[in-house]
Amino acid sequence: RTWKELNINVRKLISFFEIIKIKEKDRIVAYLPNIIETVESFIATAAVGSIWSSCSPDFGTKGVIERFSQINPKILIICERYFYNGKNINVIERLPEILKNIKSIKKVIIVGYPGKKLTRLKKKKFKNIKIYYWNDILLKKPNLLKFKKFNFEHELAILYSSGTTGKPKCICHRSGGVLLQHLKE
Repeated sequence: RTWKELNINVRKLISFFEIIKIKEKDRIVAYLPNIIETVESFIATAAVGSIWSSCSPDFGTKGVIERFSQINPKILIICERYFYNGKNINVIERLPEILKNIKSIKKVIIVGYPGKKLTRLKKKKFKNIKIYYWNDILLKKPNLLKFKKFNFEHELAILYSSGTTGKPKCICHRSGGVLLQHLKE
């Protein structure tokens, strides 16, 4: 994507977050590979003051549940599939178990893998869960964007320890600390 397309897509996602009443400090989690939609989701989450967390789809269902269940996310952004070593890995089939074990998730955004046709879920699939599709969100016209200012200590993202000595532990990174770390790098 171009920088302009990135900006427009982030604005569209921010507008969508406003429509579904996502607010400051809500947690948004992503179960996505390294694709542009991941970056757009992170930027939109930060722009509204929500807290981002993510896991790679090569994590199994147990690893995702162990991490995300600790932080009570409102939205899960999940890819339908990804590819590893030429093999098509179905990620969406993991969704029922994730939703069964993380009760705080009430909304799911499904992202198709770039260049592949997205298979939509059957309507009856999940009770009390609202399913949205990334491409549908991007069809809407974005609102004008006014960036909010947050303080240095505002929560930005939750990452996790490796989980080698028990359940993975949450590590909250704050806006100012992340900025300083990037400057050092």
